Amino acid sequence: MGNENPAICASPQEVAFDPAKSTDELFRRVRTNSDPSPTGRRASFEPRMASPTRALTQTADEWESSSSQRPLPPLPANDMPRDTASRSIVSRRPIGPTTRPPKPVRTSVPELERLLDEAERVAKDKEEEIQRLTIDNARLRNEWQNTSASLAATKATVSHILEDKHFSSAWKQLRFSIKNWAYQHFGQRAPAMNSLKKWYKTQNPPEHMVELSRYWTEYMKSDDHRPLLVQAFVWNILVKHVFANEPRKRLAGNQTKDPRAEPKLSKPDGAYWAFGEQQWLARLNEDLKPGYESLSNPDFKPLVQSYFTWRISNAVFIQEKLSTYSGPNHNIAPLVKSVMKHLAPFAGTDSSPPMSTPRVEKELGIIISEAIQLDAEMWRQKAFFHPGSLRASPDSPFNPSSMELWETPPDAYANTLPPISLIISPCLMKTGNADGDFYDTSNILVKSQVSGEFAYQQMATKPSVAKTSTALQKGPMYQPSHVVQVSNQRVQYEKMHPNASVVERGPGEITPYLGPRRVQSTSRKSMDTHRGVRSRDFYA
Repeated sequence: MGNENPAICASPQEVAFDPAKSTDELFRRVRTNSDPSPTGRRASFEPRMASPTRALTQTADEWESSSSQRPLPPLPANDMPRDTASRSIVSRRPIGPTTRPPKPVRTSVPELERLLDEAERVAKDKEEEIQRLTIDNARLRNEWQNTSASLAATKATVSHILEDKHFSSAWKQLRFSIKNWAYQHFGQRAPAMNSLKKWYKTQNPPEHMVELSRYWTEYMKSDDHRPLLVQAFVWNILVKHVFANEPRKRLAGNQTKDPRAEPKLSKPDGAYWAFGEQQWLARLNEDLKPGYESLSNPDFKPLVQSYFTWRISNAVFIQEKLSTYSGPNHNIAPLVKSVMKHLAPFAGTDSSPPMSTPRVEKELGIIISEAIQLDAEMWRQKAFFHPGSLRASPDSPFNPSSMELWETPPDAYANTLPPISLIISPCLMKTGNADGDFYDTSNILVKSQVSGEFAYQQMATKPSVAKTSTALQKGPMYQPSHVVQVSNQRVQYEKMHPNASVVERGPGEITPYLGPRRVQSTSRKSMDTHRGVRSRDFYA
């Protein structure tokens, strides 16, 4: 082919060259023959690049020979002057309002003088106000310090004065909790008799039940009335140990010599809210507290007031000391065990043995905690809040001023006061007032709940006794001739002893004092007969 390009058809020997040699020669020629003028370099380079066809037809030797005369390429765009590059950058406007210089205010000299006088007047008023507030602040600070010192001095003697309705509400709430617990765990069917017989042979006679009612066996055998006796027993424990209404150091009046008898409690009663400080405080309180006769005696009024001041001081101090303590009260567990030891045999069903579940004990512990908290609030009062007695004389009449009857009495007692056989819950009484005075006056805040179901039945089976039962006579003064006759024995006793002494057992409740009954023997049989209860009556 005649028109073929000779550069393309050249042999390998014609186009081969040494790259290292050519590169060194190129840099040498650039250093010796370079022209600083960009125009000159472009002028010397352009003729050689004018014909692309000629560049393709060059051989390697021609390329090497011409490379010494080839000028450098033009400078890149990055070598442009800095001012040109900076003009190509887009500047952003800052966000926000533009700051403008304030306009010059042209005010006359009188106007400036007026403004200056006004500023001086405002500054003077501010200084006077600051001085006045400083004086007021110092005065208020002195008053606050004096008040704080006065409160600190009287804090140990003056407690938070709570109203009577607070204690009435707390007492009713405690009574509801005990009632709910008794009906929930003791309102089912009575336990099996063989379990009770086995328990009765291994335990002492339940004289703690006997002291509550002479009809305790009838109450315990009845599914409807068993919770009533359980409530009375729990209240009996709270009155003796938590509220410490009477100085007793044991659970019940057990006078037997049986070695299996319940041991006496080593620590005194009351002040269970004091945790570890309970023993010394309760023992000291038992020695210092006045009797009911001292409360009504005007000669002992200063000592009575001093006692309540001392009691409030110790209660406030110990409760503040224990305010940061969050541990359990170890005084509750012994009371729970004492209660369940006697009530557990009556908490079973017809098929299950008598037992005490952790749930029953836990709920009882919560109830005892509520009673302890209420007792702590009573300690901080100058008025003497205390429960009434849970013991009722046999077949004593119902007192509407201090009692609430649980059941409806029969029609035979429509015009007379029915007898009572069990005090379910005691009344709440208040002696004195919040000012620490009038301790010879007592008021009943919450009435006691009583029951007379089995006393009605016994009265109905004994016409002679029911015939001699009369209503309680009310009057300003009671004489022996006005004493309520509740049995033929008392009627005959008053006829034989017209000057018999009279014992007042409560507001409007008077019974003749028949003297102490002698017990010939201390055996179990004689004691049960003396108390009006035979052991075999429970299993009849």
